[in-house]
Order: sequence, then C-alpha cells, then structure tokens
Amino acid sequence: MEKSGFVPDLIYGEIKNEIMTNTLEIGEKVDIDDIMKRFQVSRRVAFGALHCLYKSGMLCENNGGQSFSVAIKNEAEHREKSRMKLAFFHLNYAVQKLQDKDAEICSTCLRKELVYVKLAVADQNTDVFIHHVKNFYACMIHYTEMPAMEKNIDTLTILLQKMKEKNKKLFFDAFIMDITESLEELVTCLEAREFGKCHLVIQKFYDKNISILFS
Repeated sequence: MEKSGFVPDLIYGEIKNEIMTNTLEIGEKVDIDDIMKRFQVSRRVAFGALHCLYKSGMLCENNGGQSFSVAIKNEAEHREKSRMKLAFFHLNYAVQKLQDKDAEICSTCLRKELVYVKLAVADQNTDVFIHHVKNFYACMIHYTEMPAMEKNIDTLTILLQKMKEKNKKLFFDAFIMDITESLEELVTCLEAREFGKCHLVIQKFYDKNISILFS
C-alpha cells in the first residue's frame, strides 16, 4: 500500500544522494518497479520522481522513457551539466523574448558570425571557431536585455573545449558540423519567425550533443 502523503520529492532526494555519493554508479539502471517496492509507492509516484531526476540531468531515459539509468558520475559533474543546461535555457529564453515582443529581428550579426564559423570549420581552426560561436551566442543573448546572462559565454567555451578534448576526431568530423548546421537552421527559423522551430532546433542539439560530453 502506498504511504500516505509520500511525495516524489522524498524519493528524488534519496536517489540523488545515492548518485552523488556513487552508491549508484554511472550507467547503473534505476528500475521503476524497484522504486515502487522500496518506497511502497505507486508506479505514478515512482515514475514522477525518476522523471524529475531525468529532467535535472542525473538520469537518462531508456526504452523511450520506460526505464532510467544514472547519467552522471558525481556532484561536480552535475553542477557542470546544470550550467550547460542553463546556457541553453537562456538561448531559448532569447527566442521567447523575440516572440513575445514581436520585435524586428536583425539577423545581420548572426549571419556574419555564421560566415566566420563556416570558414573556421573549413580551416579546422578551433580557436577561431569557438570565438565566433561565442559571438553568435552573445548576439542571441542580447535580445534578452539581461546582460548577466553573458556569463554563459564562458560556460559555452568550456563546453566546446571539453568536446574537443574528449574526442578530437569526433569534434572535427561531426560535432562542429552539427553546430554549424544548427546555427544555420536557427537563423533561418528566426528570419521566418518560426519560433516553435527555433526551440526545437536548440533542444535537438542539446539532446544529441550534451549527452556525448557526459557519456
């Protein structure tokens, strides 16, 4: 029988603690049925708690969301992943601000930075590539009218450098091409004022590439 008043937050706290202390190790399966038995809760409550852990980046979904496994190694990695997620959230926020204000979109600076990004890709010049991706991000964040968000640029720099260090061949053969294509698609959607598609482009890139960094 489900415990009276037992909420997903309590399960969330215990499982999070086990992940942070490496009681549950990266890649280890966290089974919904086990959570139900251990905490004497319904499937709905167990799933709700695990889904919150997934949304926070501590678990990853398997089998189309039917099961979960540990996605991070320790608390430091969780903090880093949270900062990455926040940087992408603010990019979405910039798109939302443009939509809400119904403002004129000047894509000139975005297109200019995109040209430099493509040239850097052709030359496989990492420093130039990172510099102009940062400039592109700064142009987007400008639309939020919240200068404090510019600190995310440092987070973005760390992300790109770590991606290169993790797998240099993958970085040049796939990752930077994916960034370039995503930025191109983002600008095109902005120019067409297809804001829903902008959010999808950002989310698709995050889901596909951030998991590589923490795998």
